[in-house]
Amino acid sequence: MSRGGLKVAVAMVGALLPGDIAIKRAKLRGVESNGMLCSARETGLGGKSRTGIMELPAGLSLGVDVRQALDLEDTALEVNATPNRGDCMSVFGLAPRLCGCARGPLSHVRPPCR
Repeated sequence: MSRGGLKVAVAMVGALLPGDIAIKRAKLRGVESNGMLCSARETGLGGKSRTGIMELPAGLSLGVDVRQALDLEDTALEVNATPNRGDCMSVFGLAPRLCGCARGPLSHVRPPCR
């Protein structure tokens, strides 16, 4: 049973969901569909959970990309270091190499001592 006033994730026509699922205009049960209400699993946020439509916090603004609304815009970097490169097995060890690749400066931030 649905409740009024819910805010949910909607994939509109043209959206690309995880697994390269492209949302297209379709006709379901004789009704034209211009998008899809998404579960957490369909958005890639819920693993294999089958709990139904993903309910969003009531305070979110309508029409905002769910990645921005839930602050999910992260960059992931996967590093495959070989065992002989112990210097690449920590963030501090990788930082100089990443700065070199990005041609950016490396700044060391020292936490305050108490």
